[in-house]
Amino acid sequence: MALKRIGIPVSSFYDPYQIAILKGIHYGAKKLGAQIFCFAGGAFECTDSQSLKPNKLYDLISPNNIDILILMSGCLGFDLSTKGLVNFLEKYKEIAAISIG
Repeated sequence: MALKRIGIPVSSFYDPYQIAILKGIHYGAKKLGAQIFCFAGGAFECTDSQSLKPNKLYDLISPNNIDILILMSGCLGFDLSTKGLVNFLEKYKEIAAISIG
């Protein structure tokens, strides 16, 4: 199966590091004819109650609409232990995923 729908959770569209990564992914995806879906939902399970609301965007990620996830775990899971990050990502176990840091 060709991977055509790439899901990319990001904490925001204001972080220069994440924007640079997104530009690179966009360049590669365009060459492959793949679609990119960005989900700007904040940090995974951030303890700040205001940050939890955008996390609901991550509920839109499913195997029905995403073929592969590209995760910037360092930007998204900084408030979680390794076990906490693994537990958070468990709901996406049916989607191929890679972490680029």
